[in-house]
Amino acid sequence: MPLVDEEVTAHGGGVAWAPADDRGPVAVAARPLRRTSDLVEAWVLLAAWVLAVVGGAVVGAAMAVVADRA
Repeated sequence: MPLVDEEVTAHGGGVAWAPADDRGPVAVAARPLRRTSDLVEAWVLLAAWVLAVVGGAVVGAAMAVVADRA
């Protein structure tokens, strides 16, 4: 029994089935970021989160300076 159903993955199927120990088959994502639009979306979301974290730290530091002067 193959680990991944090659017929499903050869035709670009999103989910392949793989055996897991004695518990039966388990769904395994073939490649979640295989489409270019998904990859671009992942990078955009990562950049947005990093911008939010860095921006929050800068604003927090600026507010601390303002609070110290008051």
